[in-house]
Amino acid sequence: MASTNDQPQQIGPYRLLQVIGEGGMGVVYEAEQKNPVRRRVALKMLKLGMDSREVLGRFEAERQALAVMEHPGIAQVFDAGLTDDGRPYFIMELVRGLPLLEFCGRHRLDTRSRVRLFGLVCDAVQHAHQKGVIHRDLKPSNILVMGAFDDPRPKVIDFGVAKATGRRLTDHTVVTTFGQTVGTLAYMSPEQAEMSGLDVDTRADVYSLGVTLYELVVGKVPLDPFEVGGPQFLARLLEPDLSMPTLSERLDSLEPADVERTERLRRTTLDRLRKELAGDLQWIVLKTIEKDRTRRYATANGLRSDLDRYLADEPVSARPPSVMYRMRKFTRRHRMGVAVAAAGITGLAVFGAAMAVQADRIGRERDRAVRETRKSAAVNAFMNEVLLAAEPLDGLGPDATILDALNWIVAESDGPFSDDPEVDSSVRHAVGAVFSQLGQLDRAEELLLDALDSRLEALGATHADVGSTLYQLGNLAVGRGDLDSAAVLLERALVVRRGALPETDASLAHTLTQLGYVRVNLGDAEAAEPHLDEALDIFRAQDPETVAVSEALNVLGQLHRLTNEPEAAEGYTREALEVRRRMYRAGHPKIAERLNNLAVVLDDDGRRAEAVELYREALEIYEDVYGPRSDVVAVGLSNLGLALTDLGEETDAEAAHRKALDITQEVSGPQSFNSAIQHNNLARHLCTYDGADEGLPHAEMAVGIGATAFEADSYINGVFMSTQGLCLDGVGAKARAEEVLLEAITVLENALGSDHPHAATARDRLADVRAG
Repeated sequence: MASTNDQPQQIGPYRLLQVIGEGGMGVVYEAEQKNPVRRRVALKMLKLGMDSREVLGRFEAERQALAVMEHPGIAQVFDAGLTDDGRPYFIMELVRGLPLLEFCGRHRLDTRSRVRLFGLVCDAVQHAHQKGVIHRDLKPSNILVMGAFDDPRPKVIDFGVAKATGRRLTDHTVVTTFGQTVGTLAYMSPEQAEMSGLDVDTRADVYSLGVTLYELVVGKVPLDPFEVGGPQFLARLLEPDLSMPTLSERLDSLEPADVERTERLRRTTLDRLRKELAGDLQWIVLKTIEKDRTRRYATANGLRSDLDRYLADEPVSARPPSVMYRMRKFTRRHRMGVAVAAAGITGLAVFGAAMAVQADRIGRERDRAVRETRKSAAVNAFMNEVLLAAEPLDGLGPDATILDALNWIVAESDGPFSDDPEVDSSVRHAVGAVFSQLGQLDRAEELLLDALDSRLEALGATHADVGSTLYQLGNLAVGRGDLDSAAVLLERALVVRRGALPETDASLAHTLTQLGYVRVNLGDAEAAEPHLDEALDIFRAQDPETVAVSEALNVLGQLHRLTNEPEAAEGYTREALEVRRRMYRAGHPKIAERLNNLAVVLDDDGRRAEAVELYREALEIYEDVYGPRSDVVAVGLSNLGLALTDLGEETDAEAAHRKALDITQEVSGPQSFNSAIQHNNLARHLCTYDGADEGLPHAEMAVGIGATAFEADSYINGVFMSTQGLCLDGVGAKARAEEVLLEAITVLENALGSDHPHAATARDRLADVRAG
């Protein structure tokens, strides 16, 4: 037995056999228990002299953390006590396994087998998070794998620096002091490395899982403190624009000895491995180790779900970085220019009253007007020539669609305007905006990003055209449901437009309105209201009877609905409706939009009978204008169905939801996001009225579509998971319902804030599960 004379040979019913692990504060023994059952166990005990209040607190916290968890992927606690000399110990399951990397290397597992095994690790970590425990030191050596290569059973161990969320693990005081890092450098999240310890949540473990997965498939961590040195590592990790090497880039940096070892342990060649790691798996890993934790997977289960989709050759939610990534890259390439541009905006704000500056600005405005006129004329002439051509376009047949023509325009713009980047970027901007309106978001994003790059290079970061493209990219992000990116893009557009345009310019007001809309939907009413008030003042000063005035009033109505001010919400929304009634003839679909929005406000205020009448009036207009089977009719039916559900009119509500789903699947396609919404709403209705057996498949369909259409941590997916949890509770799957609702709450609170109605609904459903 590996033991020293100052260590006991026997502790209670446990005979110590050998030391199997040792850390800073404790030592772990393999021990034999003789009664009441005979078995081998692991006994963890504090070292002599390690009896400070902090160490005792950490030791007790680890025992409590293990005690609250019960999962096949986490070592189980059996017993606890004190030695004769007063040192605490606890008894846990003896895990006879190999560290994760050693297991995979010894069995020469290929990439997919490694990913499959890693999914089981995610399950264990997800369970810990659901029990309110953050590990904070996840790494390959803290994951032991038992079993055969074709039946691996991983166990997460060493919760010695675990942190509780929402509960205290111990009555002892456990303090993470300022300046003290917790975790292992190579696997530590940036927020842990900041050393405050005050704002670390479950996404820190998600980051550590990502580094572990990176090393598991590549053979190296993305950033190695042993290669660059500890201080330099921390400095890199804390860089505001930290960008990790891709899997392929890290493979290419391997030393010859590492390449030989990797090929041998993986039974493959470097070229084959590089192909395996490209694409979806690469984006999954890079999403998991994002510096900005709001861009990571919100939960370990979200990561696991994407890995499952990768293994099943299904679309994953992780995507190549696009708008914000390109913006950060540009800022790094042109850091000085952007800084000077920002200073220039400030300077104009401070010294704008000076006569010399005024004269200069008048001159610039005159020159800009001349350039804009020339540019607009060139773009309009070219596009009109293409779209109104009597003969088919070169390379396109007589049956070419508008999308074909638009793509042809972009290709042709490389010719006539290749020597004029302003006109070329304007063509790309204009066509990108049209693609966005047509729902072709990927193509629109590609063109708008090209236009943005060209405009930034040619015109500088403060030019009005840059603000215009940023605004369009923000709108596109709204269309994707990526409200966080939309907020950043629209904020940047607002800064540029404030510096480049008159303070009464309508474009500035449109930016304020859209940014206000995004802030409202992110649950930040306080930030949204001044934007919307300013936009409304600008629009009203120009003309009080415009679409823009109605839009700003409508969003203000949404804002006061969010802040639970029904009287103000109704006032703004009714005014928005009246403006449209004065602008449009009776029966116009623009009036139906506002009728529908007013119905939502009344529905929220409990005035459901009034709301149903407005929903029916809007639906009648939609059916008259668009026909009985259009997407807007489906939306109207869905809203009506939700109100009828809440009103208790079960039969009519179900009929409305089923018709809405049928129309949407026909018009938008069975795998469209619109179909996911209708599946979700039908599921909500069925599971409210004891139809959970039929409702659950609809809820799961919505979750599946949402996972491929949006980021895993999008609030929309949180809404879908909340409905899924309701339905799982309805079929009696309490444990699964609790798991799904906990994940939904995490996503919704991270995306919208804990006070948002969607988050409150998910919490109420969780309370119902636990109460039942």
